[in-house]
Amino acid sequence: MSPITIRSSWRHRAVATIATVLAVLVAAAGPAAASSGVRVVASFDAGSGQNPENLIVGPDGTVYVTWLYAHAVVAVHGDGSRAVVTLPAGQATGVAIDPLRPDRLAVGLSSADPAVAGIWTVPLSAFAGTGTPTRRIALSTQAFPNGVVFATDGALYVADSFGGVILRVAPGTDTATPWLSSPMLAPTGETYHGVEIPGVNGLKLRGGVLYAANSSRGVLLRIPIGQHAAGLPVVVRSGLGIDDFVIDDCGVVTAALNFANQVVRFAGDGPITILADKDHGDIQNPTAVAFAPHDAVYVTSAAYFGTRPALQLVSR
Repeated sequence: MSPITIRSSWRHRAVATIATVLAVLVAAAGPAAASSGVRVVASFDAGSGQNPENLIVGPDGTVYVTWLYAHAVVAVHGDGSRAVVTLPAGQATGVAIDPLRPDRLAVGLSSADPAVAGIWTVPLSAFAGTGTPTRRIALSTQAFPNGVVFATDGALYVADSFGGVILRVAPGTDTATPWLSSPMLAPTGETYHGVEIPGVNGLKLRGGVLYAANSSRGVLLRIPIGQHAAGLPVVVRSGLGIDDFVIDDCGVVTAALNFANQVVRFAGDGPITILADKDHGDIQNPTAVAFAPHDAVYVTSAAYFGTRPALQLVSR
């Protein structure tokens, strides 16, 4: 989930990020035992813009994957079949399911068109041809709605990666307002050929607390959710350029390290275990992870630089 602006392509931005943080990521990961339990669930076609940016698992186990450049969402069913819903021209980014409305997706769309940029509602029925996507929340054409996550009360939190701010959409409303703006969410200001490296990225909620990754600063943050405002961000982990992540009931984090080509696991500031990487499972440029059955995780692989974009399954 790394941002694209209308002024600069993702590929230029990602090259900048790699140049800045790759050495840190590799060093931080340290020695590990990579998993041998990696398999491809679905292969995609980069030539058609099917670059897998983000994913969410539906109530029935269907995996919904956003295709960034194809501005679409693909439903990958358990039997291997697929269905695709295409959105207006833009870049399809974060995806989430409202716990109060599990029959529809919320999908981020970055676009230069002010009538398109925002959070779109995609009814699950659209994958069967009987529903129509609609834009629910308008966003700036400069925004990149990367991580998106719902709270149990239906509030939606959105990470604007390039703006370095977390937005909130209150339950029952259609307006995104700044919830937290902090130097810890912002890009570092470092540039590569004039392109700024992005900031806040993946978002997850656990136990009434919002967790956020800032890929530019290499930190995972813990942000208390107050009654009327966000609490002060606290660094949970530093030295890792996390793109997206999940947290289990024991507080163990499984994370996609985009530029290190790794999926890793750790608890707090404890040791890091590499579950899969480029040499063990052909993990390339992973951008998102989600829990799967049998203590496994789904991973979007080769979203930008790899030669074989795919949805993969990694045994933990």
